[in-house]
Amino acid sequence: MTAARERREHARIRSTISVPRCARFTAARRSGAEVRDRFLASDPGLIRLFSAVSTVGGVLLTLLVLGLAGAPARVVLVGAMGAMAAGATVSDPRPSGKAITLAAAVPVGVLALALGTVLAPHRVIADVALLLLIFTVVFVRRYGRRCDALGGIAFQFFFTAQFAHASPDQLPVLCFVVALAIGSSAVVLLCLIRDTPERALRRLRHSFRARLAAVVDAMIAVAEAEPGATATTALHRNNARLHQCALMIQSRSDTASVHRLVQRRIAEAETAAGRLGILLSRNGSTPDPGLAAELRALRLLIARPRRPAPGTPLARIRERLLGYRVEGPVTGELRESYRALGELTRAGMELRHAFDTEARDPDGSPAWEEAVVETPGGLRHPGTRAAVQVTIGSAVAILGGELLSTQRWYWAMLACWVVYINTSSVGEVLLKGYRRLAGTFAGAFAGIGLAALVAGHVWMTFVLVLLGLFGAFYLAAVSYLLMSLLITTMVGLLYTLLGTYSDAVLVLRIEETALGAASGLLAALLVLPHRTRRRTDEQLAQVLHRMRAFLGQACARPAETSPGQLLDAARAVDTELDAFRASAQPLIHPASPLRGRRSRARYLLDLLETSAYHARSLATTAAEDPRLAETGKSLAHNLSTVADFVQGDRASHAEDAASVARHARKLEESVLCRGGSPRPVEVAVSHRPRPVTPGRPPDSAASRVLPAGAPGTARGSRSSGSARSRASR
Repeated sequence: MTAARERREHARIRSTISVPRCARFTAARRSGAEVRDRFLASDPGLIRLFSAVSTVGGVLLTLLVLGLAGAPARVVLVGAMGAMAAGATVSDPRPSGKAITLAAAVPVGVLALALGTVLAPHRVIADVALLLLIFTVVFVRRYGRRCDALGGIAFQFFFTAQFAHASPDQLPVLCFVVALAIGSSAVVLLCLIRDTPERALRRLRHSFRARLAAVVDAMIAVAEAEPGATATTALHRNNARLHQCALMIQSRSDTASVHRLVQRRIAEAETAAGRLGILLSRNGSTPDPGLAAELRALRLLIARPRRPAPGTPLARIRERLLGYRVEGPVTGELRESYRALGELTRAGMELRHAFDTEARDPDGSPAWEEAVVETPGGLRHPGTRAAVQVTIGSAVAILGGELLSTQRWYWAMLACWVVYINTSSVGEVLLKGYRRLAGTFAGAFAGIGLAALVAGHVWMTFVLVLLGLFGAFYLAAVSYLLMSLLITTMVGLLYTLLGTYSDAVLVLRIEETALGAASGLLAALLVLPHRTRRRTDEQLAQVLHRMRAFLGQACARPAETSPGQLLDAARAVDTELDAFRASAQPLIHPASPLRGRRSRARYLLDLLETSAYHARSLATTAAEDPRLAETGKSLAHNLSTVADFVQGDRASHAEDAASVARHARKLEESVLCRGGSPRPVEVAVSHRPRPVTPGRPPDSAASRVLPAGAPGTARGSRSSGSARSRASR
């Protein structure tokens, strides 16, 4: 069948799916469904949307009550900032947990506000109390979400009392405002926008199907691409987003009833999409109209909200696509692509059935078990180290900020404070400080421009401030730079609304932000420093140990290991790999001057992501073979050896290196390769770690595992020698 005939057939099928009463209404409904799917794909589960709406809703409700009561500007400011803090920090998954946290936040907020108000006239004592509070807030983060939220609320109210120059005679009114702000957030979170893990999970499932449809659209573009086209980039990006959504669903298994069968079907669909994407990328230089037409047919099946009835055109399309699993219409290189298309069709149909039936996996194994990782105590504990660093950095920022401006010193302290949120190494602090400064610089110019446009328009300025607040919280998890830009723009508009705007204020904000970021980086470098290389080595060792544990379950005795347990072990590899990717961001950032280390780190991430993909594939197939035991034991031995090298254990360097080489040769001789069946062991062998040369310890985590001939190694790049020497320095 030619491509033109296929397109006509698909058009006829679309027209027979439903018989609309009104063509315009059907077209509008279809367009609305496409917009909804795209929005769900961009924001899985609408998690960011609900967070931003709940925060802005609490602020609006507080402003409404205080505005109707005719409260003064200082009281309104305290209420708005308190509601913003309560809505942004409370992150309990269930409404009951949110209610407990919000109830505990009232006395905590009142105490912090009273302490800040009483100490406000005494500048030195107030600064010392603020530093002690900062240390306490960062220190208690280790004890869970509730302690983290209560610490953030206490810091916000203490800071607000100093920022608003509250006086002791206003304490009764301000305490009432604290209760009002937290109560407004409670009304929004528990009544108006009441969300539960089960509802979020249902939206995440819809987002997964939307992202799967986006992957198929990218596959169609690759199948139709001309030689030299860059459609594979979009395919890889959409596959990564599909994997991210799958991990978000898995991470909610402890707070919602994520059934084991649903988890397995999601992993099967993700793996099948990845396999077909790899095959299409390999054959991307030879467009195939027939395969593109069949991918469009698969896209129709995914878009169909329910399982097609027997005998319908969609049911015939489904049977034809499923038939490709046994025998494809062509031979040669495209045969595997058609088989993978059939596997993706089966996975998509099984996933829909699992979503509809909510059946439980009969193995009855536990859903998700996190391994207990030993954490060092004392000053070596990550939480203690971060608390000491941010306290000393904030002290330097306060001193320098008061030298720049006795009224705006808090901008420097806040910049130092925020660069330590979710950072664990010097490189991460540097990268976040750079993004904060770049966003502030761009936001200052945007604020100057908008302030000139809306000067004299009070309501327009107020609406823009609320939109800026919403955008900042909505984009916080996507781009910290954009969030900083919107916050600085909102500050300029807020000063315009208060009638105290001037260009010098925004210039001062840039200076204070640069000072705060520099203070944070200085503290990270000089006070209990945790280097980026050390952090990446620790995370890399965790990934390798997780892979070793997975191989032990998958290959040692597969008959005694349930598919659910294998899937949990594979997802644990994905979780550790995400942590390693986050710690390696300073190395792979385009602005990194160490090009040699950047190329090796990127190549290492590619290898680990490929290995994690094959781990998921092996978990979903769970093939039993007597040779798997020996192969898995050899791979596990190699992973343990490389992990020991990464962690610095070189007691038996030469003996371990020779053992790795011997096991690698045995793996090449014992590869499983059966026609028509998955070959996870063969693919794993192709990405085995390179043996380390005896007597020459490696200089970085990336060079310890890269195979010979890879980009950035001795055989893959002529500049690797100089890059290696720069990295060691």
